[in-house]
Amino acid sequence: MYFIKPKFWDKKENSFLSILLYPLSIIYYLITLIRKKISITQKFNIPIICVGNIYIGGTGKTSVAIEIIKILNKSKRVCFLTKGYGRKSNKDIYLNELNMLNLNTEVTGDEALLLNKYGHVYISNNRAEAINTIIKLGFDAIILDDGFQDRQIFKNLNILCFDSKNWLGNNNLIPSGPLREPLTSIKEANFIIIKGEKNQIIENEIKKISPNIE
Repeated sequence: MYFIKPKFWDKKENSFLSILLYPLSIIYYLITLIRKKISITQKFNIPIICVGNIYIGGTGKTSVAIEIIKILNKSKRVCFLTKGYGRKSNKDIYLNELNMLNLNTEVTGDEALLLNKYGHVYISNNRAEAINTIIKLGFDAIILDDGFQDRQIFKNLNILCFDSKNWLGNNNLIPSGPLREPLTSIKEANFIIIKGEKNQIIENEIKKISPNIE
């Protein structure tokens, strides 16, 4: 099942629906704060690069992940780790050149099959267990797809992706808006990549929160 983003999320002014749902966004925010406080971060014996977002929707993170593995594969053995969003199976799946022809999007999710064109992919709902398995498979590094919100996993590098066209939408947290976290969470990122046209207003907004961000 695929998620269809509500149109009112990207309206600059709050709509009736976004206002109606705002109390739920407050509850969601409190839950995320509690989870962040109680999360115990686990560090693994392998470099982990996280490519994520705080805006639900197309931010170009898949393209960024692909470009990273193209560079790293020249000298390292790298594996993508993803949850395989959109798939019907809950089983862990390891995609390589040997089994990719026997699988489809219902089993893997469409994004995982796309990533598999550029490198090995491990699909799992349990990231910690999957990382340990990837280490046993002999990989040198992991590209974590969409794991910025997972504070239980230590990442050596956090990359956040945005789209300059939609930016933050109506600037509300889900379900009132498209944000998984407030913009202040970019303080945890090492790099920010913005897809689309250069926008000085957006860049200034980012620099106010995180002056040293690249």
